[in-house]
Amino acid sequence: MKKKYKSCLGIDLNNENGIGVVGVIILIVVILAILGVALYFIQLKYNEEKIETIKTNMLKISWKTAEIMEKAKASGTDPEYIGTKMSEMINDERLQQIKEKKIIAEEDYEKYYVLSDEDIAKLGIENVKNEEGSLYLLNYDNTSEIIISKGCKYLGRDVFYKLSDIKIEKEKIESEKNNEPVNEEEEKVEETTENQEEAQETTGE
Repeated sequence: MKKKYKSCLGIDLNNENGIGVVGVIILIVVILAILGVALYFIQLKYNEEKIETIKTNMLKISWKTAEIMEKAKASGTDPEYIGTKMSEMINDERLQQIKEKKIIAEEDYEKYYVLSDEDIAKLGIENVKNEEGSLYLLNYDNTSEIIISKGCKYLGRDVFYKLSDIKIEKEKIESEKNNEPVNEEEEKVEETTENQEEAQETTGE
């Protein structure tokens, strides 16, 4: 007696009127391809949303610290530098990436302050915390540039640590979608101007 076989999809592989073994294989390949594409876009969306959250957090820190520095300057008082100097946390595991990549020059370790979750709250910034295994850093002399110690990346792209680089990369992605070229030098000038304007607006509120 001829044995009958059925695929995992319940299709009779011996049915001459059915799609047959080759057809089943093709169907499975198509389904896997569709699932793979769907999974990629879900992952892409999640990745973009996570980086957007990081960028927003960095902007909030930038705006708030710029406001603090402006108020201190206006009142003629010395600002309170909240956080811990990077030079005092040099052996912290969470700072190893930026040390190895030389994101911050060694002679500038004294200028950069590491922000714990408590420090961020002390600055008066709500709903912002460090990413797992990572820390935010800033230089109070240049509050427009915030650094994330673990770095972040858009899928298939380089890892970025600085707020300015993340914003430029975001502009690149948007321009690529619209097939528009991006001038990085112009973008950096625009980033600095934008941060200054936003800081002034925040200070004036």
